[in-house]
Amino acid sequence: MSLTIDASSFRAGMARAQVKMDLAVRTALYLEAESIMTDSRPLVPWETGVLKASGYVNRPVGDAMSASVEFGYGGAASAYAVIQEVHDEFNHPRGGQSRYFQTAFDQHAEGMQARLAERVRAAY
Repeated sequence: MSLTIDASSFRAGMARAQVKMDLAVRTALYLEAESIMTDSRPLVPWETGVLKASGYVNRPVGDAMSASVEFGYGGAASAYAVIQEVHDEFNHPRGGQSRYFQTAFDQHAEGMQARLAERVRAAY
């Protein structure tokens, strides 16, 4: 007696599942980063609007096992963004505050892992 298994369709299915999982993880990361940026914008110090306008969320890179997304403030205002972020002694008469990015990130830190997992599950 012999048993032969053709695993090609199984392999193809696993490859499709991996692509779907990779996309789900990257999408979850992107949405979390966008949410953090949305919450940070009202906290950004405003003088000319350049700093607030410099906010960005890049496309996530990697796969389901090791994905990352870069986001923050910068571009033409990158040096200014860092200065405004870390100097607590600055006065912001037109609104905003120091630690504008860190504050929003910290507010999202609790529950972040659960939100990411739920977004990935929802994609399946």
